[in-house]
Amino acid sequence: MDAALQELQRMAQICQYEILRSFFTGTLQPQFAAEIDRVLQQQFKVDNFHEIGGSIFKKEDRLELRIVKSEITRGLDGALARFEHDNDDDARETLYQHALWVIGANGAYVDESNDDFRIMLGLAKYLLERKDSTPEKRAGILSFYKHYMLQTAYRFYDTELGMKEEGFLGMFHVHNDGSEPSPGDLKALQLNMISVVISAEPDYHQKGIALYVIHSGAPPDQGYETLYQGPLTPQKL
Repeated sequence: MDAALQELQRMAQICQYEILRSFFTGTLQPQFAAEIDRVLQQQFKVDNFHEIGGSIFKKEDRLELRIVKSEITRGLDGALARFEHDNDDDARETLYQHALWVIGANGAYVDESNDDFRIMLGLAKYLLERKDSTPEKRAGILSFYKHYMLQTAYRFYDTELGMKEEGFLGMFHVHNDGSEPSPGDLKALQLNMISVVISAEPDYHQKGIALYVIHSGAPPDQGYETLYQGPLTPQKL
């Protein structure tokens, strides 16, 4: 990429970050706390097994989080249902290709001896090699698949985020285990937008949350900054 263009993109991300940061004065504004709470309620719904993500917009004097269920996610939902009920070959292929993507995204920074990574490899191998299985076996495989392949990755097409809409600031996704941005998350630095990680656990009303912002103006040894860490009590702020 041309050096001048890189510098322009870096400055654009810094501007986006400064706009976002202007909404924080050490506490969460009630309106944005309520937006985060709405997103986390969706993330921790019993029947949700995807990592929630979407777009951030500045709308006059408030911030809006728009949840985007991507075309990729909808396709995976359909494949899961078909594979569970009749071992559909096309569904198996869709799940296998997504598994390869997740493995590739993690393989760059996770040792192959890592237990979670070995389970991912085993799931991909099963989808590739095992053509016949019982409904009970498929249900067990899908339980592991949802946890290891769907709750750890938010995939989307750039055109789905509304980047050309007025007020667009960047994207966000949730870490449902309270973790900091991963090395894979830092790939967002290659995009022409900031990326916010909303980090929380199911009991976030008691434990609180953290907001991390990945942007090109962040310390180079980290790639992100902590925007907020503390309680989420929108009804009391």
